[in-house]
Amino acid sequence: MSKSKYYLPHKIKNYVEWQLEHYHSDKRALTDYKSGFIPNGVASLSLASGVKTGTSDPTAKAAVSLATSAYIATTERSLAAIEAALKRCDNADMTLIDLVYWKRTHTVEGAAIIANISRRQAYDRLNKKLCILALELGLINL
Repeated sequence: MSKSKYYLPHKIKNYVEWQLEHYHSDKRALTDYKSGFIPNGVASLSLASGVKTGTSDPTAKAAVSLATSAYIATTERSLAAIEAALKRCDNADMTLIDLVYWKRTHTVEGAAIIANISRRQAYDRLNKKLCILALELGLINL
């Protein structure tokens, strides 16, 4: 049997698979995290002595927090990379990814049967998609 032409070092492959497995939960977590910054729309007054009187701007504070959050920047970058890689997938690829990485209900061999492709094709397709994702994430270079 020949070795697949799509190869990733073990640690990079594990990281890419982890990113793919957690795509949906990361997307939800990011949405929840961002919604925590949305101000309630009521400005507060500052009337302490010796301090300038004025209103605080919760919208500006939220915007600065959103713009400077390393978590948001990193998560958005990885989600965008996954979405770019997923745009290159056909129905068989999506079936494999869904069953193996997202639902985690099938092995690659079992998902290959559902996708109506051979075991070798399934491994080749998944390895190719993982390489594309690693490239999109900036973990490898061609």
